[in-house]
Amino acid sequence: MKVSAIVCLKCQDLLWSRSRHDFRQCSCGACFIDGGREYTRIGYMKAKEITMGILDTETDSFTADLEEG
Repeated sequence: MKVSAIVCLKCQDLLWSRSRHDFRQCSCGACFIDGGREYTRIGYMKAKEITMGILDTETDSFTADLEEG
């Protein structure tokens, strides 16, 4: 299964929400993700503190979204 995920660039935690209302925060408290596959809500303290991408939960491989918007 592929899900939205983020990596905190401060503490290097890889975060992904497993289900609706499954709020996950990194260990340093700089960012969070929520929503599972139903929706994706992220938050972070400062711009450029996270990398967004896709996590393949079967292989544990994270692919960063390199598009800048």
